[in-house]
Amino acid sequence: YEDTRHPLCLPKVIVLLQLLNTHGANYFDSIRNRDKEKNKLLEAYGYSLKDDLTGKFEFAYKDGKPFLRVLDASIKRVAMPATISRPVLFPTATQRVEKKAEPLKKEVEVLRRLGVVFNFNKKSFPRFTVDAVIGEANELSNAFAGKVEKLDISRFIELNDLTETDRELLQLIRKLQDTEINKYVSRNSPFSGIWDNIIHQDEDDLPEETKDLITEYLLPKLQRIFKEFGTSTPIYYLGVGKTFKTAQLGLLHVSDVSIFPQFFIKKNSHYTIQAQVKVGALELSLSDNECPSTLLFLHNNQCYVWKSKEVVQLMETFLPDGKMVKSLAAWKETMQEFVLPLSHNYSVRFDKSLMKEVKGVSPEPRIILTEKGDYLVFKPVFVYEGYEAGPTDGDQVLIPQGEGVLVVHRNKEKEEIFLQRLASLHSGFVANAEDGTYA
Repeated sequence: YEDTRHPLCLPKVIVLLQLLNTHGANYFDSIRNRDKEKNKLLEAYGYSLKDDLTGKFEFAYKDGKPFLRVLDASIKRVAMPATISRPVLFPTATQRVEKKAEPLKKEVEVLRRLGVVFNFNKKSFPRFTVDAVIGEANELSNAFAGKVEKLDISRFIELNDLTETDRELLQLIRKLQDTEINKYVSRNSPFSGIWDNIIHQDEDDLPEETKDLITEYLLPKLQRIFKEFGTSTPIYYLGVGKTFKTAQLGLLHVSDVSIFPQFFIKKNSHYTIQAQVKVGALELSLSDNECPSTLLFLHNNQCYVWKSKEVVQLMETFLPDGKMVKSLAAWKETMQEFVLPLSHNYSVRFDKSLMKEVKGVSPEPRIILTEKGDYLVFKPVFVYEGYEAGPTDGDQVLIPQGEGVLVVHRNKEKEEIFLQRLASLHSGFVANAEDGTYA
């Protein structure tokens, strides 16, 4: 195709307009020869384009300009040679005097890390959100040295600037966002498929079934953050009513140490069941929780997560002040339907005025047989004063007695002798540690 009347022939004009409309004006910058700029960037590390850069460097373009990305962490910047001043000539002598070059300041590598913020300003269950922030970390990488920037993780984030640990953490934080929680609830709730179309106000309390699903989804992920990232990641919290600013964030020490609920019962003009939290040797009241969520327990900047969904459900019944009050008339029913089943899984203690203790009682062993498919399941139980106790129940048997309770301490030695005899009846017996049965 020949066109002698125009500097650009028609086909070239067509291609030019196509590239301009498709890729924009910056496209033409990307095809320029940028070797001069690239060599200048490489000089800082003692390299040039003539060297083999495979696995060491790569170039990225932003707004048409090249930026150098270091792939090999062992490669460091090369200190530039010190500038030597010109000799100074004095009139009375020809001696050359040289100034000593000042030592170059060592370049300090700034480490930017991803951090976690537990924001306790959500009004609906679970009453907190998990946000991601980024900033300059301290030497131990467990706190920030200055201001932090809140990340919008719903948008694209350049992962090449993050460590491998921070990349894993970012993916985990994304799974803790409301959109992911709602997806799980939508898939598993009776309103499957229409959950996203149901409008919830922040002040509205969610149904118990929905709370259970949210707890079921969040707990394993929170436990993973506490266990895998607790000691190596900056973790903070934002208190209720505070704005999201660096100065308002409090450093949070998370722990994967298990915490257990326990209960104390006393009597005045009524019966009071007080929920307590056992943290190592410490015994705290549930009302000592400094955060509004029942999934977490926060005390003195130390945060713990409950072990199971069942514990969270139980703690919900003791809100908001960490105790349950029952009248004298309703106590007998409460004892049978709530306290006795509670004592099978948790430590329940009574005020001394309400309890009488008995030790050294010989249990009456029994075996409950159930058929499960092609197998017979043997469940041993031990009867103390007419009350049965399974192998996995607590160390005490509570027996209602008037307005108080008889506490029978189980005879573990005699129980163990019977269990050993039971296990020796058949060489193929398999013990189930979860429920204490044999099959």
